[in-house]
Amino acid sequence: MGHKLFILLILVSCSSRGYRRPESIGQTMGRTQSRHIKRNLVPKTVVRSMNYNQMSRRPASIIDINKMVNYSNQTLYFLTLVSQYRQMRAFTHSSVPKIKHCPRFHTEFLNLKETTPLDKKISNLKINIADIKELDEEAFQANHPEVFLPLEEEDIKPTVADKIKEEGLDQATILVKKAIFIHEKKLFSELMELCDRGVSDNYFAYRNLITYTLNYDKNFAPSKKNMEILLKTTLFHNMLLIKSLSNQSVAPARSPASVQKEDHLNEHVYYRLKVDWANDYFKEISP
Repeated sequence: MGHKLFILLILVSCSSRGYRRPESIGQTMGRTQSRHIKRNLVPKTVVRSMNYNQMSRRPASIIDINKMVNYSNQTLYFLTLVSQYRQMRAFTHSSVPKIKHCPRFHTEFLNLKETTPLDKKISNLKINIADIKELDEEAFQANHPEVFLPLEEEDIKPTVADKIKEEGLDQATILVKKAIFIHEKKLFSELMELCDRGVSDNYFAYRNLITYTLNYDKNFAPSKKNMEILLKTTLFHNMLLIKSLSNQSVAPARSPASVQKEDHLNEHVYYRLKVDWANDYFKEISP
């Protein structure tokens, strides 16, 4: 029974097409008549082959539960996603929209803005690729999810890697910045949907994963397969992307309060899914 449910909830919900819960005819009509929102498809990632048995799984007894705010699944997803959106704005040098208000998460959004003021300075991003052959190597691909970002808003192709192979290594930084800008616009679209409806397709995939790890696989142990599942969700993909971009940029100093809030939200996500070992994976990502 558990295996069948895994197929239903995880492989379907975490597919690149996302998951949409069953709708009544009335809901379908209402959605069709509402304003068009571009789907925020989760880009491809490659997971490293490594010794996952050495990754730590801290018992709940040593996790500081007192620091864990009792966010709902929806609130935690929204706050983490909007924090990731704000962090990625530093890498593009392009003008992406600011989220000024959010009816569905009004109080929580105001609190986030007050505790983590957005840095005005931008990061000096520089993508260094020594050889074009690196684009096809597993280790490089796993450390550089930005090469799989699409360069079209309505499609997953071409990717940054596709265009670098056509235009040359000297275009890598320009192409990555363009792809991040497109990725940010899709994040903004999803955030507007969350602010309007409280849910999104990618949120349902995240919620289904929580349901599975808490009720059907309480030993969601460190493994390449399970890391692949996590990286098919928006939040974990963005964690990896931000880590990679940070490694390749000269970033302005952020306030301790800002860094602490961002890390704290990630800790919430790890704890909610019982996957604190994923942080060990991200620590292995190198330029």
